[in-house]
Amino acid sequence: GCGMTAAIVAVAHGSVLCPPHAEFYPLIIGNGALAGLAWVCCIKACQLVTGAEVGLILLADMPLVPFWVYLGLGEVPSPFTIGGGLTVWATLGVHGWLDYRAGREAERCDGAARRLEESHLEGGKRTELSIERFN
Repeated sequence: GCGMTAAIVAVAHGSVLCPPHAEFYPLIIGNGALAGLAWVCCIKACQLVTGAEVGLILLADMPLVPFWVYLGLGEVPSPFTIGGGLTVWATLGVHGWLDYRAGREAERCDGAARRLEESHLEGGKRTELSIERFN
């Protein structure tokens, strides 16, 4: 998408007719290696967490771009850019908090079910109490 658009604009302006300077070759190679490594990490991450969570983590990278541009070039991002980035970060924070809270609730229910089961032991025999009701 974006790379193809940039290539078309560069060709239209004639900037690709000049070969890049020698100091850009390590940057080009490094960029390609890091992009490849990033995709390998994304593929491995999909094996460990859901695809939706990988997508959310990938979204976390976008709000940092204006910050890096500000640090590198001194270009101040617009209020809309900052607002959009804060919206993405807030969404990720709420998602993480809800996920954490759901995990804590599940742990609490599992512990309560175990305690209830242990309290209903009678002379080494278990009563007819199903833990599945608590999950």
